[in-house]
Amino acid sequence: MPVRLRRLINWRLSKLKLRLFTTLAVSCTALWFTNFGTLTEANSIHSTPAQSVEQRIKKLHDLLNEQWEYVLRTSPEFASIIGDKRYNDKLSDFSQAAIDSDRRQTRIFLQKFEAIDTTGFPEQEQLNRDLMVRNLRQQLEAAKFKEWEMPVTQFGGIHIDAAQLVSSLSFSTVKDYEDYIAQDWAVNNSAPAREGARRVGT
Repeated sequence: MPVRLRRLINWRLSKLKLRLFTTLAVSCTALWFTNFGTLTEANSIHSTPAQSVEQRIKKLHDLLNEQWEYVLRTSPEFASIIGDKRYNDKLSDFSQAAIDSDRRQTRIFLQKFEAIDTTGFPEQEQLNRDLMVRNLRQQLEAAKFKEWEMPVTQFGGIHIDAAQLVSSLSFSTVKDYEDYIAQDWAVNNSAPAREGARRVGT
């Protein structure tokens, strides 16, 4: 496994606890399949009108793109690491308000993906939808353990992540450096830990 890919996976698992890395992998896989002519395969299916299948596949692709953009927007470190610098000066928000909002949005995405009728879909498109549904359900199920209340461990946390992030970023312009300086690691990182400590204390 390339060093950069291994570093990306380790970073993602340690820092972005709320969002399982498998969701990102599923999003990437689904978007990859989108580029390989699945609409042509759909036209060969006779049990369902071709236009109806095409419309539903397009709806799936649009929803996959929407969910992927949401991941990049709410996981700015990950976006920066893979070269998308639109959110280069931002960090993930781990405030309780952001956590609650993310869970609500995950439920919305799950409902939208579940509502897509995959009758007549090519196998890979069916897989795209099924894997996304599975991973969104896993995210909601994992939320009951409230891992965001344990933001600092021997494996990861601000004490490790802040130092390691810089080695995973690219600095080719003055703005890249300005964006890095603008990141505020103190924002929203202490509140979850305090709440976790309070629960343990009671």
